[in-house]
Amino acid sequence: MRRACLLLFLATVGLNWPQLPFNARFTDVVFVAAAIGILAQQKHWSPRLMPLDVAIAGYLAGSAAAAIFSPEPGVSGVELIRHLYVVAIYGVIAVAVRQGFAVTVASGLALSGAALATLGLIAFIVKTFFDVGATALTPVTTLPYIGQTLRLRALTASESMFACVLAMSIPFAVRHPFVLAARTRVAGSGVLLGAAALLTYSHSVAGVAVSTLITAWRSLHSHLTLRAAAVVLTILVVSGLNLAATIAVRSLGASSLRDNSVFQYGVDHGRAQVAGVEIEYQTMSYLRIKQVAWDAFMSRPLIGIGLDRFHSVTEIAFAEGRLTAPYRAIDPHSTFFGRFAEAGLIGGITLIVLWLAIAAAVQRLWSGQADSWIVIAVTAGIAGTFVNSMNADVMNFRFLWVALGLVRGLTVSDDRERA
Repeated sequence: MRRACLLLFLATVGLNWPQLPFNARFTDVVFVAAAIGILAQQKHWSPRLMPLDVAIAGYLAGSAAAAIFSPEPGVSGVELIRHLYVVAIYGVIAVAVRQGFAVTVASGLALSGAALATLGLIAFIVKTFFDVGATALTPVTTLPYIGQTLRLRALTASESMFACVLAMSIPFAVRHPFVLAARTRVAGSGVLLGAAALLTYSHSVAGVAVSTLITAWRSLHSHLTLRAAAVVLTILVVSGLNLAATIAVRSLGASSLRDNSVFQYGVDHGRAQVAGVEIEYQTMSYLRIKQVAWDAFMSRPLIGIGLDRFHSVTEIAFAEGRLTAPYRAIDPHSTFFGRFAEAGLIGGITLIVLWLAIAAAVQRLWSGQADSWIVIAVTAGIAGTFVNSMNADVMNFRFLWVALGLVRGLTVSDDRERA
């Protein structure tokens, strides 16, 4: 029963359904059942604190400070509870791994993206050929340069969120022993998951590119040219997609080529001279939101504006004409910018320390279990998620805390083997 509940929780961790109070979803209900079963079987409670645990405690302390000194302590207090909840996921998964569920956790993370990718591609085909679809699966949006575009959301919160789920899931799916047992499965899973990621048309494909490169790194050890090409391609993808989230070029000099598409992501227009060529561009919302976050941080640099109060500054930015109507009440969409805005220097520094501790914990894991497919997969997934932190609030992602719990549990197991 524990294994079944745990697997169901992980397989549904990306679902944005149904809309329950306090931003809860179906997967959270399943998590409670899984947690009760796992914790009930834990007989010995004498955990040894690790640097990662201490860093997470510091991160929570930074959140608590931002909640206590918030102009709206009730709003910030609810957000602090959400922070405590995702850390509870970390703790339960760590315990589950100690109980022997490491492969179950890894398999669940593989399913979290593979199941949604399969569902999304089926919905994409149905929409393409029969014009039958639903916004929750395959929305149609207007994008710069390409206009009206059918995209994959696959029952997640957004197309970007689906790509973030895939950035974590793909390494576990393609490195899973069941998939590696047959070349056809490897090829099939690669095509399925790769197509799903590309059809999101999201900047978060940058994280998918990074996690895929790390996953395939050892397989390319005897193909130095191919490995170098993969590195270059990944750098280009990450750079290009982050640039695309910053500005959209509308015209170049006297060229007849011009992008006249109207999309919601643009917030204002500008012109610039580059090497004698006049470029007309449109500022993208992701850049403007970061600018708003920076201004919010500078207004209260020590403790920030308060957890979950970013909407208050986007409302002001909208009133000033800096943001358009779709972004008058929007989340930071950037992990570090958002953290510094809402929690100030105290919260921002604790977040940086946490990510340094994550890197150290992964490095420690590699020193003892470098040949483990799970270690390779969790490293790739965390790295891809970190890359996506520039344009996503990744600290709210349940699956990131699952991965961190997996690292924690595996590290304890490795220490036991050394002893």
